[in-house]
Amino acid sequence: LKISSGKKYQKKVGISVLLNFSLPVFIMPVKSKFEGKIESVKREKHLLKVKIHNTGNIHFLVRVVDVKGYDKQGHIVFERKIHGWYILPGASTTYNIDIPGNINLSQIEYLEIIANTTDGHTLKKAVRFKEL
Repeated sequence: LKISSGKKYQKKVGISVLLNFSLPVFIMPVKSKFEGKIESVKREKHLLKVKIHNTGNIHFLVRVVDVKGYDKQGHIVFERKIHGWYILPGASTTYNIDIPGNINLSQIEYLEIIANTTDGHTLKKAVRFKEL
């Protein structure tokens, strides 16, 4: 509801709708530098929080974040894939990834996290599960 303060009060009844639309515009720098990293991986029970940081000077779009959990023998215990979104230069995004509830967490030895971007870049990180 918007009340105009510049006009005298009129005895009319009605509803005004205000729409605000923004369109992102990405301007490429003269010298583009793609640089990103999987900054951290944290765990809260069956939830993983993967933080990806854009340290370059151009935005990038994370196409997919793929997380695999391996046992001591190197067999895959679980795998989860989620779709990402834009990460602007200097910004970070945290992706929440569920470990299925039927997975025995003590079986997981290490995690492999791979984030693929639409530009063909790949960010990788391996972490020991018990250190999370």
